[in-house]
Amino acid sequence: MSDDWEFDDFRCPRCGYEPTGWYRCRNMRCDDGIVTIGTLMEEDPLWYQPGDPDEICDECHGTGIVRFCPGCGAELRWEELKDQVEADDVYE
Repeated sequence: MSDDWEFDDFRCPRCGYEPTGWYRCRNMRCDDGIVTIGTLMEEDPLWYQPGDPDEICDECHGTGIVRFCPGCGAELRWEELKDQVEADDVYE
């Protein structure tokens, strides 16, 4: 793991380590979680054609960032962490 990540305010739901961390998605084709069809057509025109839908990035799962636990090394999805956010925090 390189040093270009930041701490998050979450506790790992798998091992309990706190705080978790995150970094911007490192997939070069990803643009805030979406891989556009134009990029895919340039890389492999036999598999992708105009009109094909854009794809969700496989690395960040459409979020643009990758969350992880420095304790156990698990990659964490937002679905595992969102219950730690209080409703008031979302709208501040």
